[in-house]
Parts: sequence; structure tokens; C-alpha cells
Amino acid sequence: MDKKIYVFDVGNTLIVKPDKTISQATCDALKSLRQSGNIVGIASMRNKEQLMCIKPMTTFDFFIGLNGSYVESNGNVVIESPLSSKDMESIYGYVSENRMKCVLHTKTNLISADDWHNEKVFVVELFNVEQQVERLTNFLGNRFTYHIWERGKTCDIYSKTVSKSIALQKICIRYGMNGQNCIAFGDGFNDIELFKFCGKSVAMATAPDELKKVATYITKSAKDDGVVWALNNYKL
Repeated sequence: MDKKIYVFDVGNTLIVKPDKTISQATCDALKSLRQSGNIVGIASMRNKEQLMCIKPMTTFDFFIGLNGSYVESNGNVVIESPLSSKDMESIYGYVSENRMKCVLHTKTNLISADDWHNEKVFVVELFNVEQQVERLTNFLGNRFTYHIWERGKTCDIYSKTVSKSIALQKICIRYGMNGQNCIAFGDGFNDIELFKFCGKSVAMATAPDELKKVATYITKSAKDDGVVWALNNYKL
């Protein structure tokens, strides 16, 4: 069997939100992939500490956090690309002016906008933007990458220079492999470019249609162990 890189989103892919555990069946499947000589990692909007909560349950060769703006491989930092101070000042001004609720994702913590004191911020997460979507998108324009979830329930904002796809390309270089050797599993808009880069991709049943359209396969939900089902059913 040719060695491959398997990369998994976390929320609603490996785990069912807001749970912080992976099913035993999924853990066993990931362990089996690594025992067969494959490279296994995760790619998520979560920060390092949030990702660490699932690490004791299984072993990963790399993790892509904060939508690709912070990446580690076997303990080595591959990418560390926070929002610039200028960008943070701009976002902070907009959030304050419009009295928006938000949290700032540093490498390891979540802090409020009021507690920001020039810490390195990788993702700004806004809440309840339903009534401000048009104004918000006009403000963000082409200066940032952003995703609006659940019709405005949340919006995450991060640097234009990073993505899960760019991060995985860096991982491929480290292992001397390419996108055709990669298989991605995910359920969100921030997985679209990742899917396009990988040779094969699997969208969860709960994924939006936009992601399913670019996926090689569609599987069951995380609640129904969709990762395990896809690995077995599609012989991945």
C-alpha cells in the first residue's frame, strides 16, 4: 500500500459538537491508519489548547490549527502567522463601534476584545452577526479571509495569507509527498480549498452543499461514525 496523508477536521467530523471526545471506533480507525505507515493529522479552526483535548485519545503526526495560521508537525512549528497589529486594530475598532460580541483566538487561549493588549491573535470569532452580514462583509472585503456560519450565528476572521490548504501543502513538503497522496475529511466551508488540493476528499453528511459538490465522496455524520464508515465503504 502506498503511504498517504490523512487529514481530518475536528468538530462534526471526528467529534460531535460540543463533545470533546472521539468514539472508540474512530480512535481505532485512526490508529490503524498510522500502524499501516500513513501520516495522520487534524485541521481545524480550534487553537492548540482546544486541539490538545483530543490528543490523549489518539496520536497525530501533525495538527493544523486556527484555520491554518498555526501549524505543528511532530512538535516542530511549521507555520505561525497571526493577524498583523494593523489588522487587529482595524477589526477591534469595528467590533467596538458596532458593539459586537467576539472572542480572540491566540495560539493557546480565548480572550475577550477588551482584554486584548497586543497579544498575537490568529482568529477573531464574532457572534450573532445575522443583522449585520452585509455591513460586515463590506468592511472585511478582500482584506481578510472569513467564514460566516449558520446564517450569521458566528463568523471567523483570519489572515489572507493562510488556509488549511496552504498548511497542508507545507506538511506535504516536509514528508516529500504531494496533494494526490492526501485524503481529507471535513464538514465546513473552510474545507473547500483543502478538498480541492487533495487527491481524495470526504464530506460529512452534515456538510453544506458547497463542500459536498467538491468532495470525492459523501459519508455519514460524525454521530454515526462517518469517518469509519467512509474508510471501510470506500476502501480508503
